[in-house]
Amino acid sequence: MLTFSLCNNRQLVSIPPVYAYADDAIILCKETTDPPRIQKVLQVFGNVSNSVINFTKSTFMAITPRGQTKTTRFTNVNEMKVLGILFTPNIMDVIEINWKDIVKKIRFGIQRHLSRNLNVIKKVWHINTFILSKIWYFAQVLPIPEQTAQQIEKIGFYLWKGFVFRIARPQCKLSIKEGGLQLINVKSKCDALFIKYIVRADHSIDTLVFLSNYVSSLHASSMTRSLKKLTADANKFLEDTNIAPEQITTKLIYSYLQDQVRCLPNVQSKFHNKNWKKIWSYFKIPHIPSNWKWESYALINGIIMTEERKYMHHIVPNPQCNKCGTIDTISHRLTRCSDLSRGIWLWLQQKLNNAHKATNPNTNLRIVFDLDLPQTPHYFSILWLAMGFIYYMLQMQTKSLPDFIKELGRVYLQTDVHVRKKLQILDFLTEE
Repeated sequence: MLTFSLCNNRQLVSIPPVYAYADDAIILCKETTDPPRIQKVLQVFGNVSNSVINFTKSTFMAITPRGQTKTTRFTNVNEMKVLGILFTPNIMDVIEINWKDIVKKIRFGIQRHLSRNLNVIKKVWHINTFILSKIWYFAQVLPIPEQTAQQIEKIGFYLWKGFVFRIARPQCKLSIKEGGLQLINVKSKCDALFIKYIVRADHSIDTLVFLSNYVSSLHASSMTRSLKKLTADANKFLEDTNIAPEQITTKLIYSYLQDQVRCLPNVQSKFHNKNWKKIWSYFKIPHIPSNWKWESYALINGIIMTEERKYMHHIVPNPQCNKCGTIDTISHRLTRCSDLSRGIWLWLQQKLNNAHKATNPNTNLRIVFDLDLPQTPHYFSILWLAMGFIYYMLQMQTKSLPDFIKELGRVYLQTDVHVRKKLQILDFLTEE
């Protein structure tokens, strides 16, 4: 922040603070007499420094009508872009115009990537890292309207393109260890950024209360409701956490807001007797391809599109498998669709038995269909092999044991050396 002053005829002529960023300078005026003084100071400064102010590119905008402003050489405008944010005299227009532009850019960004062949886990990563990154800068200074957040969250059409059965949106926003996909909750994240900015700036929510009351006076009902809820959330957060303002982070606020809307995955609500904490933890284990993880996640959550499920939803006329004619279930696809599938399943059971040494004949079924792994030092090898099997059987059109072993070997050679050591129990894998 710089402050310029000029001594003229033994009188101090001052101008408001100047905020400079790169080659842009912004001056916030409080009085109608400020612009002429600024022009005078800049002209004198130009004469002394041999610099020339380009008044055609220098603009002036009155935010509130506080009397008649004297004529200056600055171009008078009704809207002005400052550090990427378009400002107008009306605060509601500022919020609406900027967020509308953001929504348009997000939709355009998604359209460019619709043809990419990504699994859902990679799409979530792409959305969180690239698509939604355009939002966070604006969210620090502009509260997001509820309607805008809903429009942004319609990116589900990109996430679930080609799917008939889907994961519920609230579950997608859960962390991986809770059974979700860790998709960022746009409304909670934007609210967290705005609350942190307000609280860190004035060590209270007074500014937020003022903004809420001001917008309410403009009779903007939808935005008033959003701001009142935001004010209530900020106040409750400060009361419940009792954290010093300088220690407040976006992560803390976001986690708090997420706790208010947390839910259980649908499959977890149906089957309480499973060790879900252990099952969900497997999807955080590194060095397993995301394609493998996604097929296993879809299997656990029951969204694999079998002919039987399509028949139950009146999508196809019969539940028979297109290849063998029997009823197409998950169990059928993985273990019994053809002689080749049965051969792969028998081979897999042999390798799993060598790794876990369990005597229960149903152990391998629980490993593949429920990710219920036995206690063994070789659990990573078993998980790696089971997820590879699920991916191959659900995604590959033509199946054979040699091709399956070749696919496992291809992934094996792409892993790090220390990971290969963990897989040594799988004696069919070689360095060739």
